[in-house]
Amino acid sequence: MLKRITVIPLGTFVLLSLLIKLVFFCYISPWRTNVEKEQIVTSDSKGYEEIAENLIKYHTYAAPADTFHISNYSDYRLTGYAFMHSDTFRTPLYPTFMAGVYLITGIKPYMVILFQIFISLISVVFVYRISMLLFNKMEIAKLATLLFALDIHSAFVANQLLTDTLFVVLFLASTFYFIKGIKTGKLKFILGGAYFMALACLTRPVVLFYPSVILILFLLTKQSFGWKFKALGIYLLIFFSIVGTWAYRNYELYNHFKLTTEDGSGMLMYYAAYAEARTSHQNIDSVRVKYQKVADSMGFRNEKDIFRQSDIYKSIALNYFKNNKVAYIKTHLLGGVNMFFAIGNVGMAKLFGWDEDKHEETFAEISTNRILGNFTNHKREAVLGIFILLIMALEYFGVLFCIIPLWKNKEYIFLTLLLLTIGYFTAVTGVVGTYRYKLAVVPIICIAAGYGYEKLVNRKKYIAKRNEG
Repeated sequence: MLKRITVIPLGTFVLLSLLIKLVFFCYISPWRTNVEKEQIVTSDSKGYEEIAENLIKYHTYAAPADTFHISNYSDYRLTGYAFMHSDTFRTPLYPTFMAGVYLITGIKPYMVILFQIFISLISVVFVYRISMLLFNKMEIAKLATLLFALDIHSAFVANQLLTDTLFVVLFLASTFYFIKGIKTGKLKFILGGAYFMALACLTRPVVLFYPSVILILFLLTKQSFGWKFKALGIYLLIFFSIVGTWAYRNYELYNHFKLTTEDGSGMLMYYAAYAEARTSHQNIDSVRVKYQKVADSMGFRNEKDIFRQSDIYKSIALNYFKNNKVAYIKTHLLGGVNMFFAIGNVGMAKLFGWDEDKHEETFAEISTNRILGNFTNHKREAVLGIFILLIMALEYFGVLFCIIPLWKNKEYIFLTLLLLTIGYFTAVTGVVGTYRYKLAVVPIICIAAGYGYEKLVNRKKYIAKRNEG
């Protein structure tokens, strides 16, 4: 089986990935007006769409005038107030990408999805190239690429107006050039790694502190201390200089050198609110309204500065974390676990029109009822869930087989990259652990699985030959 996979051309895996994504695209039919309005440009996508249209119409990320009159908003509506100020809540790269597509096609969200499907194929190629760079074994590279091409979560999210697909491409580009830099000792590749990581951060700020992982990897390289010092300096300088351009933009417009207001809103209305809802068994909306009332008592409604409003949210959240350490840490870790084990077939079925039942917004959890809920609603939904589980099992079991061989073969850099990347995204994901937050880690997991299965097959061959002898 391993030999058969090895002889398959890389282009076949790329075409397989494209085929799966295009099947989703055709089935969802995002070009239909009702699908666009009700299922595509919704939730997070609304903010990106708004910024992209501002760029096209007004040549600015911000709306031409503030149309929000906070006195007219109820406490319930204010729980999403920061979300409505898209240019301070979001970072610029994905809306810029959308606007670039719109300049070519006109304002057609489905064309953005089609463009990002083709861009996502770059990730498939990067999985192969990173595997070859690390291990120089065709068997590992082809297995890893096949697993990644089959990943349903990556294929499905490529069909949504969300940052994840572009983010993964940039994250993998950064990983490739960084590894090539530390292996060859050429600083131009380190510069490339920093450049793409900065772009990834301007797509999703979740990697703002990922250079801490890079720092540890630098320490493990076989290069001289002087080279490590110089390379790390270049990496940090390039990364923070590029990321800082958006913070400087916010300083110029709003007098705050910050990337986003999402931290305050996210910490209070998601991290703290979900933790409180879980421990107190209250409805999540009730908890959010309660926190909004606290924010109002601290001057939220009278404050005109959206960044200071975000700081009010953050202070309430930090106070909650301080007074509820154990409950919060438990909920936070559950979110991280759920990120890796969430199946996602219920949400997919809803988008496909298979499941019209209303599902309440719930916090991340792993429980018998939650798991059974993935397989008891509709037959097609259950079949999809089983297929996703099989793909996830192939990925995760392969990782289990790779840990000891990586250690024995002194592949410390990749082992560290694998464990720290999993740990990093688990730590920063928080309580809302949906499966799409793991997508940057999936390619690394697939590479690890390819390594694990290759070692497992060769070990079985070795044992069989030894028994014959």
